[in-house]
Amino acid sequence: MKKRLLPLITAIFLVGHSATASEIREERADYYINLLGFRIGYMILASKIKGDLYSATSLIGSTGVGNFFGKMKFKARIRGRIKDKTVVPSSYLLESTRKGVTTTKSLQFEKGKVVQQVDSRQTDTGIDYLSGIFVVMRDTLEEELCGFSYTLADEQRLAEVKIGPPVLLRSGKYKCESQYVRKSGYSKEEMAEPVFQFELYYRPSVSEANYFQLERIILHSDLGRMRVLRSN
Repeated sequence: MKKRLLPLITAIFLVGHSATASEIREERADYYINLLGFRIGYMILASKIKGDLYSATSLIGSTGVGNFFGKMKFKARIRGRIKDKTVVPSSYLLESTRKGVTTTKSLQFEKGKVVQQVDSRQTDTGIDYLSGIFVVMRDTLEEELCGFSYTLADEQRLAEVKIGPPVLLRSGKYKCESQYVRKSGYSKEEMAEPVFQFELYYRPSVSEANYFQLERIILHSDLGRMRVLRSN
């Protein structure tokens, strides 16, 4: 159970607009993670955009019932450039703590491709998930919601986040059917379940006209329905 829970949490967090040169946008979003009605984790995403440059920091951790599967905390930082609806990362740093042991992963990119990888020990969280998190979870102009794919990779693994077209609901919110797909570089056990289906729900921003913010994510799996719910 423990081995399968972490990939589900990271997959769900996977998966824009170009601001004017003088515009600076700073955002913070808080979420909590529910599985089968139990709160198992939390997430905080803070980001800053200036022109077409972005930086973001995320903190993801287990809490409550989630600690039963093993206490975990992940802190990541990313920098890069916004391109159309997706991003081109330049650097990524992850600090992951499990059972009191902290490991690090550092990735450097050139034109979006990994050119350097340095880590203190092998981990299963080497891919730059934070760029995918930023793409999906930042506030977005209505006309630029969803309808794109994004590649996640390190020197070994390759995955793709496929965000389906936005569907307008009667409530005025949008729903986007999506997938996280493992492509190559994964173990035989991991490739036995290479595709994770999830749904994104966006609501109108409470502070900016024509902007939408991620309200919740729903992931259907054999562990049950996992939900990521915004709390601010």
